[in-house]
Amino acid sequence: MTSTHVARTAPVAAATAPRTATTAGVAIPYLFILAVLIGIGLGLRVWFAAVNELQPIYSPADDGDYYQRALRFATTGLYIDDFWLIRPPLHVVLFALMIRVSIWLGTVDGLLLVRALQIGMITLTIPLAYAIGSRLFNRRAGLIYAGILAVWFPFVELPIHLFSEPTFFFCLVVHLWLLLRWRDNRRWTTLALAGIAIGYASLARSTTLYGVVFAVLFIVLESHRTTAAPADAPGLGVWPWLRQQWQVWLARLRLREWWLAVLRNVAIFLLACAAIITPWTLRNYLVYDRFIPIDTLSSVNLWLHVEKYPEKGVEIIKTYPQADRHIFAREDTRRIMQADPVAFWNLIWRNAGFHFQHIWKAQFTEDFLTRPSFYGRPLREFWVLGVASDVLWFVFTLGGLLALTTPTREGAFRVVALAWISFTIVAMMIMHIEPRYLFPIWTFLALYGAWALSRPRHFIGMLRQHRLHGVMALVVGAVFLSVFFTYRNYPQLIVDGSARETNYAAGMQAYQAGDYAAAEDAFRAALDVHGTFTELRANLALALIAQGQTAEAREVLGTSDAQHIVMVRGVLARTEGNLDEAATYLIDSEKRAGMNMQAFGLQIDVKSATAVQLGTGLDLGYIAGFSSVEQLPQPDGTIQTYRWLQGTGRLHLPLSEPLQAGSVLELRLTSGQPGAVPLTLTFANGEHKTIQIESGQWRIYRVAVPAALAGRTVLDVALEAPIFIPASTLPGSIDTRPLSLMVSTVQVEGTAR
Repeated sequence: MTSTHVARTAPVAAATAPRTATTAGVAIPYLFILAVLIGIGLGLRVWFAAVNELQPIYSPADDGDYYQRALRFATTGLYIDDFWLIRPPLHVVLFALMIRVSIWLGTVDGLLLVRALQIGMITLTIPLAYAIGSRLFNRRAGLIYAGILAVWFPFVELPIHLFSEPTFFFCLVVHLWLLLRWRDNRRWTTLALAGIAIGYASLARSTTLYGVVFAVLFIVLESHRTTAAPADAPGLGVWPWLRQQWQVWLARLRLREWWLAVLRNVAIFLLACAAIITPWTLRNYLVYDRFIPIDTLSSVNLWLHVEKYPEKGVEIIKTYPQADRHIFAREDTRRIMQADPVAFWNLIWRNAGFHFQHIWKAQFTEDFLTRPSFYGRPLREFWVLGVASDVLWFVFTLGGLLALTTPTREGAFRVVALAWISFTIVAMMIMHIEPRYLFPIWTFLALYGAWALSRPRHFIGMLRQHRLHGVMALVVGAVFLSVFFTYRNYPQLIVDGSARETNYAAGMQAYQAGDYAAAEDAFRAALDVHGTFTELRANLALALIAQGQTAEAREVLGTSDAQHIVMVRGVLARTEGNLDEAATYLIDSEKRAGMNMQAFGLQIDVKSATAVQLGTGLDLGYIAGFSSVEQLPQPDGTIQTYRWLQGTGRLHLPLSEPLQAGSVLELRLTSGQPGAVPLTLTFANGEHKTIQIESGQWRIYRVAVPAALAGRTVLDVALEAPIFIPASTLPGSIDTRPLSLMVSTVQVEGTAR
């Protein structure tokens, strides 16, 4: 009688990997390279945050909803669900926590703290990526994986916006790292922490609950594993591997010890995960009297997908109470399926082919060259990194797909990778695609692509040795290349995009130089290449307005409600003397979305003005760094308009006559908080002047313009004052904006009195 013994040994891949890489006899410390990558990753994210102009306060997208709910939670203590559907809460709670810290500190912008937290979390994934790649494959693969996470543009941009994905991605990477640590150290605390991590990830994105199933499968397969292959082992072919697994599993199923180990490990993991999710589920039950584990998104989104008239469906859903919307959607989806199963499944998969192809595209190139707008994202500033990132994406995606066809040598982790990739692809084939929904795919393909790139000769040798795997690699690679190159004619797109950007740059240069006819020609040439680009249409309209061609400018603007278009529509009305209409458009343009219209306004050639009333909307084009329009009722019944200076700002006053020696800048100000506040003015010649702004009432402050500026026809002044958070210092305030001074009017007098 023979017995089968199942060895219980930890993998040796990390242990057998060399501590340093050597090139021409020179040792390169891996940890030093990792530290450099962390520094690069952190620097890129801080740079992106510095040049980013998007603000969530007026955003109509998810980030605007998250920010407003976090703001309410931080200032009132009330957590109120989204008016449309119940959503995951974790990221909103984190945002609210940072806003509360901002209120406590009193002088730091809460939005800055939110971004700092997210930058910290995403930067921390760089060393975690190194740890994952090193444990799973080798240190070189770990470094390559860390490098991808450090510099790939979507990961650089990820922590800057207030979405749920930064929190989800961080928790997912921590979860994967902990699973591998448990595989190696077999400590129940590590397994519990892995459950906690995926629990938190689920509270950021509820679809992560499917990842619990993937993790349980990993735990079952790894509870008693056979001896792991060395890092450079070629691995088993498909049929030998299946035979080996069949024999091992037959032996395992007869062992009581194996069953007990599996049940214990799975229970620890699930209980830890449930401990994180259950309080939120209980809250939902107490508030809505319904069992809602996390959110109500999936069933409603599926119903809208199969509903013949989705826009009408949204209105139907809104007629139901918040707690009943997902129940109606689930029941009506079941009714549609039972009425005509064939038609139902046709509806489910009607966009599957297009959506599948839509996944495999060069995302930065798409965003930069095909979208109707940049939507405030600093894509021009980051175009070099963006283009390089698309090349990097192509390499690691192709490498990752091919690596997943090789003989298995990393154990059950490949099951987790394939499960996450497959689940995300299927979900995107059914539902609509947004690039941020695809992060699970790129997380795993980058990991396996890093492995392929770490030892390409060894990688190719494995595929040659196992012909079936080699054929699989050829098929998968051919499918990817076919899908990628048939989705878009990228060579032609790049040629057209280069022409657009060249003409755009020429147009902007001509416009700033006052050559409006040349600017018009350049912008029209750019629009011939990309006619739907709203920023181009806005700039062309500005060039036409400057030439007095207002009717043609109005035709160029059309009926679009894009933010830049709305602002230029206001500029057009102001030029024609329709000041009330102009004010309406200009005020609306600031609040329509999250882009910085004050910065855009400074690029516009506006009429000369020796005096500007702030807070009317008509001040756009003359200011930057201020709040949106503010109105303050006066005792006599009039309305005082003003804006808050928010730390640093700028005044830009084109003058009809040159400045004279002895000119004076008058500012009507008040501090809005107890005590005097210093205001520093920096003139174009670099001269600084500081004045103390008193509180309590409006006062006019007169500042002499430096004599060195005499003869200039533009007065440019940078303003700087300390910020405060009203919710921190003013009783009863829930305003968490960083504010400095209230400014109502600025005026230039030709000579000092």
